[in-house]
Amino acid sequence: MGAPIPQSIKIAVIEGWLQGLSRKSIAEKNKIGTGTISDIIQKARVNIPDIDLMRGLVVTLKKHDMDVDSFASLIRLKAILDRIGLPEEKLETLLEEINVHCFIEGISEKEFVSKVDEAFDLASELNTTIGGIASQISLKKMELIELDKEIAKNRKT
Repeated sequence: MGAPIPQSIKIAVIEGWLQGLSRKSIAEKNKIGTGTISDIIQKARVNIPDIDLMRGLVVTLKKHDMDVDSFASLIRLKAILDRIGLPEEKLETLLEEINVHCFIEGISEKEFVSKVDEAFDLASELNTTIGGIASQISLKKMELIELDKEIAKNRKT
């Protein structure tokens, strides 16, 4: 029996395993045999009961071209949807409706989002909500008409 396996190698093996790497890949990277990899993983299963579940998640994410960071972002998004009481299906429907709207209007989704940002900026500038923009515009039109009348009146005098 050889020398004990250094802790740094055990950690590297477990990290590689959790990243979804193959035993062969981990072995090559750490310059140790695949049997040693199997032994380290087997011992880790005792101390980390969900290690295979965690690895399975990472492998599944990789199959969908995702990583743990993007998955964490999805969890944050789900928390926001839950907080505001919006089911995921409604969000999917909204996004599809936006996609159709953009197709019909001949604009990209990015341009659409930019226009929404502009609307929020305008609402802020008018000290109102998005829903209040139309009434603010009507109010400003009325003010403009009154100013035009006053200017015309002052020109006559």
